[in-house]
Amino acid sequence: MINAAPSGGKVADKIRIGRIKARNVVSGGHGNITDRSEVFIVRAEQSRLQAEALQQLREFIQSLPAHAHEIDAESAQKAAKSIETALSKRRIRRDKIEKGFNAVLAAIGGITTLANAIAAVQATVGRLIG
Repeated sequence: MINAAPSGGKVADKIRIGRIKARNVVSGGHGNITDRSEVFIVRAEQSRLQAEALQQLREFIQSLPAHAHEIDAESAQKAAKSIETALSKRRIRRDKIEKGFNAVLAAIGGITTLANAIAAVQATVGRLIG
């Protein structure tokens, strides 16, 4: 069920501007439209992906000591912790996460096991933040 409350705005079922197509569009001041079932499903999926990414990242952090003699473990752990902090926030900032991943990759060098582990985290985060 879609609940439209335009409050002075305009409601359109479909709209096309150039090559951009949209459905269920509200414009104007304080306009909103929600499909409560879809909002719930999206939030549940986001929460699941966020928890999955955090779990993968924690496993990655736990694996770092085994490779301490091959990598800059301190930098890798610091960067991974920054990603963990960014992922734990309600509003996830892509720039902070990308910066963290770049720092992790620089710290782990070419260690395949760690690179594969962080790639799995990146894939999950990619699904989370699109």
